[in-house]
Amino acid sequence: MKKLLALLLAAVMVLSLAACGGSGKTAETQAPAAGNAAPAAPAASGGPISLTLWGAEEDQALLAELVEKFKAQYPDQTFDIKIGVESESTAKDTVLTDVEAAADVFAFANDQLNDLVAAGTGW
Repeated sequence: MKKLLALLLAAVMVLSLAACGGSGKTAETQAPAAGNAAPAAPAASGGPISLTLWGAEEDQALLAELVEKFKAQYPDQTFDIKIGVESESTAKDTVLTDVEAAADVFAFANDQLNDLVAAGTGW
C-alpha cells in the first residue's frame, strides 16, 4: 500500500512539475468539466519539458506506463522524461551527494525528510 501511495504521489508531482514547466510563465488552468477531463496542458514553450523521475527497480514498468499515459493527455506538448532506478531507502544519500543532479521527482523514506531539510535542499 505504501509503494502504491508513493507512486501515486510521484505521478501527481510529475503532473505538477509539468504544469509549471519550461517557459517560466504561469499557465492558465481551467477547472475540468464533470467526468474524467484532463487538466489544461501547459502552454507550449517551444521545447520539450524535461523531467527526471526516480523509482524503485521493481516499479520501473509501472512508472513507464504512468509516464506514457501522462504524455498521452498532452499530445501538443513534448516531454523528455527520463526514468531512473533509485531505492526509497537510498534516495536521500544520492540527492545529498549532488542536489543539482538529483531527479525532479522521487520517493524517499519519510524518516529522511529532516536530513534533506537540514542540508538546505529547499524541501
